[in-house]
Amino acid sequence: GDIFESLAGAIYMDSGMSLETVWQVYYPMMRPLIEKFSANVPRSPVRELLEMEPETAKFSPAERTYDGKVRVTVEVVGKGKFKGVGRSYRIAKSAAARRALRSLKANQPQVPNS
Repeated sequence: GDIFESLAGAIYMDSGMSLETVWQVYYPMMRPLIEKFSANVPRSPVRELLEMEPETAKFSPAERTYDGKVRVTVEVVGKGKFKGVGRSYRIAKSAAARRALRSLKANQPQVPNS
């Protein structure tokens, strides 16, 4: 990653700060990965949960655990409470959202293939 970034910086500086030139070099190399990523952009678990349950998913404020970590609970009204723990509020919130998503997706009715 550092080499990749250094090369982009060198091209940018050597080309008189031309972003167009950087893209002319990098796009042919990166095209397959850019297209793959663009076809399936990953979403954060928090965003996915809030899109799935916009009215019912409520995150608690952070709580400190005895070992210095952070705990966050997300309640999906009528569907359960899910806890996440991490080094920061962001990580704990994401962990709670992943647990909620796992449970919600497991409990969704399966649609048969036609």
